[in-house]
Amino acid sequence: MSAPSRSAPRASAATGVQRRSAICLASLAVGVLLVPSPAPAAEPIVPIDLLLCQQAIGKEALRFVKRVHKAWRICRDADTRGQGCDPARRDAAIADAAAKLARRSEPRCDAVTLESLGFPEACDDPDGAPFTVAELLACLDGSHRLRVGAAIAAAYPDGAGPLAGAALRCQRALGVGGEQLLARRLRARQSCRNDQLSGAVAPEVDCRADPPPGGPGTGHGKTDRRLATATEQLVKVATRRCAEVALTTLDFPGACADPDGAPFTLADLVACLRDGHGAHAEAMFAIEYPAGAP
Repeated sequence: MSAPSRSAPRASAATGVQRRSAICLASLAVGVLLVPSPAPAAEPIVPIDLLLCQQAIGKEALRFVKRVHKAWRICRDADTRGQGCDPARRDAAIADAAAKLARRSEPRCDAVTLESLGFPEACDDPDGAPFTVAELLACLDGSHRLRVGAAIAAAYPDGAGPLAGAALRCQRALGVGGEQLLARRLRARQSCRNDQLSGAVAPEVDCRADPPPGGPGTGHGKTDRRLATATEQLVKVATRRCAEVALTTLDFPGACADPDGAPFTLADLVACLRDGHGAHAEAMFAIEYPAGAP
């Protein structure tokens, strides 16, 4: 009869650690309870010209965010491969994104009184009324570039040298996953408010509320599910590509907080991106859709 393997206890212990890590990650992507949504309004709560302008602002701002993030992501991915970023190409892509933001927003908003949508609110307005489309575009450009830059800094620590193999695949996945998280969180808020302005979502729904489990939820089941799904997708990507990678290889925690100290775990990283990118999405949404609007 063969002797028992000495490695069995270690394997069991490792399995236990992996199981606890999986439970920890799963808790970050907890599902949303299905609750009945309030009855929608019967008709739009703003005139059609204001509605079309507001929808265009949200749609084009989201496209701008995705284009700027992609330009930076490509740049940082080149750095992590050891090839070096092409700053001229990056800056040209960002300039093109800004031009498209202006070109596609102005036709819908030129004849609209932006104050009727609650602007300038979070935007600077040094010249006073009227708040112009040019001033709105400058506000969106400046604020959203800043937020995208902060999101990139969290996902790509500055000290990470050239990477290869699993570490490189993990870093690239975090860049793409962070970009998708930011876009999904922002799109969920925008869709909720657009539908509310058009009368498809009840006025008492709070499209700005924090989703469960940390917050009360918006009161709109579809929006809460979208917000939860954004985090769930990040957890899947991070687990698939980064579970076997020592995050210190990528120079994490970097810009992420690490309240518990070493080791910086995958659950810590997901929480950092979830909370940070979520806060950036909410801040951008607050500028695009003023709280003082009807």
